[in-house]
Parts: sequence; C-alpha cells; structure tokens
Amino acid sequence: MLPEWLAKLVGVDGYVWTHPLRGEARKRAVRGSFDFVLKAVCKPCNNGWMHDIEEMARPLVGPMALGQPGALTVIAQAAVATWVWKLALVADHASTPPFFTAVERGTFMDTRRPTSFLRIFLVPCARSDVPGAFVNWSAPYYQPSKVHVADLHCFTARAGSIAMQALFLRAHPAAPEPLRLTVKHIPGVTPLQIWPAEAVVEPFSVPVLSEETFRLLAERAASEAIPWRDYR
Repeated sequence: MLPEWLAKLVGVDGYVWTHPLRGEARKRAVRGSFDFVLKAVCKPCNNGWMHDIEEMARPLVGPMALGQPGALTVIAQAAVATWVWKLALVADHASTPPFFTAVERGTFMDTRRPTSFLRIFLVPCARSDVPGAFVNWSAPYYQPSKVHVADLHCFTARAGSIAMQALFLRAHPAAPEPLRLTVKHIPGVTPLQIWPAEAVVEPFSVPVLSEETFRLLAERAASEAIPWRDYR
C-alpha cells in the first residue's frame, strides 16, 4: 500500500493492517516491505501520472517520515494530500468489495487532485516497533434521527514519524444541507488539515501520537466536527 522507497526509508519489514470494526489487528509481512502489486492499475497509469504524483510528494513526505521539522506551503500540502488520496484509493481497491466506485476513481484519474468531498490530515507520530501501519474502514453514517444519510470511509496510515488520514463522506440524495459529521475528540491529538489547505502548516508543531493515540485516531477519525457541503 505504501511505496517501496518509503518502507525502506523508515525501516519497515512488513506492515500492520487493522480493521477496528471487524475484530483484532492482524499483522501481515509482504516481501519485506509495504508494497505489493494490485492488478487494478494499468502500466501506463502506474508509470505515468501516478508516478508523477509519487515524485512530487517524495521530497515532502520523506523528511516528515524521518521526523525532520519543516513547514508545508499550501501548494506543498496539495501535493501531499493528492498522494495520500492516491494511497487511500489503492488501499481500498484491495478490499472486498471496495468502497469507492469506478466513477470516484475515474474522477481522480481525470482531475489528479483530491475531491472536494474529502478532508485530509497529518499528525506527527512517536517512533515505534512497528513504524508502518494502516487502517482502512467504511461504515454507514446516521443522523441523530437514526436516518442513514451517508457512508463514511476512513484511511489512516503511519510511516515512521508521520501519520496521515483521509476522511471521505458520500452523502445520500436525501441528506440535509449542509451535512455535518461529528466525531469524537481525542485528548492530546491535534490533526493538521492539509486538504482543503488553509494556511502554511508545520507538522511537528503539535503533540506527537503514541501507539495508543494512533489507534484512537484511526478508529474515531478526526478530532473535531467537520462541516460537509456541496454534496448534491
């Protein structure tokens, strides 16, 4: 799921895939790295525009994975967010059945940027014995009235000293406007939103995640209430 270069950079000899809504964490070693081949991606895409996204993000993601402080401009945040969104879509396609539709994947291929129906965050992490992990889950979202108004997908990954999270909400036609997603606050966790980007951010200016708070972040999504608009 995460690229070979990043696995080698942070010293990963496998990855942990946890699904908090479906039982205990499971550890899988994959040829000494995060990487494995998905036949869903054609060679021209893999070696073309997807490779370009990887190369744009690499000099930005690499230092963060090693815990090196620095600032991300709005343009840099867009490059990293696009890369995280690519990871989320690829990781989901390994699921059975996948959450994202062919139309949603095609939109990314056409635009080469995250959708407006998405929030992406970064959070610094404490180094651990498992420097690479990802959590990938989907669930129905209900309003307090118990009406099923949307479906939520959450992708959270850690590579060395940085965690990243993509939170996507697919609204149903009958969903109210604006649809509001309220999630549990996690004490001591301050996710930095990089999509949509609002200002220059410094990923290592906020408290780092422990192993436990990474799990909580992955299970409970972001740490604030997020307004979602323009779903129709």
